[in-house]
Amino acid sequence: MAQYSKVEYWNERYTKDPDSFDWYQRYSGIRHFLTEEYLSENKLSFPNRDSLRVLDLGCGNSRLSEEMKEDGFGSVTSVDYSTAVIKQMSTKYPNSTYEVMDATKQLSFADDSFDLIICKGTMDAILCGAGSNHNTRAMNLECCRVLGDMGALVVVSYGSPDNRLVYFEDEEFGWNVDVHTVPKPKVGVSAVEDRDANGDHFVYICKKGKPTEKEDVTAEIKKEEELASSIQNVPSLTLTDSKGSV
Repeated sequence: MAQYSKVEYWNERYTKDPDSFDWYQRYSGIRHFLTEEYLSENKLSFPNRDSLRVLDLGCGNSRLSEEMKEDGFGSVTSVDYSTAVIKQMSTKYPNSTYEVMDATKQLSFADDSFDLIICKGTMDAILCGAGSNHNTRAMNLECCRVLGDMGALVVVSYGSPDNRLVYFEDEEFGWNVDVHTVPKPKVGVSAVEDRDANGDHFVYICKKGKPTEKEDVTAEIKKEEELASSIQNVPSLTLTDSKGSV
């Protein structure tokens, strides 16, 4: 598996096989996660789909970016450290933005450049190589930097929470992490070069920001209603002290 972390491997692979290839999931498999219901801690101010600034980190030759644009996402930038694949994708989709960048090094974007980053298989590839802990943390720090205050990082992985959450739960990131699962596609429907026998892929949604005041109030009201309901269901009790009923 170590070859998955080497740019030489990817340049050779894309040169020999330039056909589109989706790791783990196609866009249709994760589309429902890319909504404010899943992505934001602050739904009242979350951008509309057509104004979301999206980064596909480690795009490869997947059609993810193009399918997102076709589905109404207004701005999608795709990066990969393979010069071979970026040249191919730029030629194939001249009206789209494809740039050569290494996810483990400083990205050529200013702070607060994106609202959403999608990392589909990229983190798993990084974890196959030497210095994986350092490189994964470097990637996460860069994602934090280029994401806006209410942004989200979506990581699609074959790794279970027991093996992956440790990479996200860092106080310096300040993320609220939700974990979801999505069934693996059937062979022939999407390319699925998996390395374990689990029937699902894991989707880690790392969100910045805090719930708005209105959402906090709504949550508190819901808690109070649940508490009141539970109290109503408790049988009546008579409290007594040494002198009788109270």
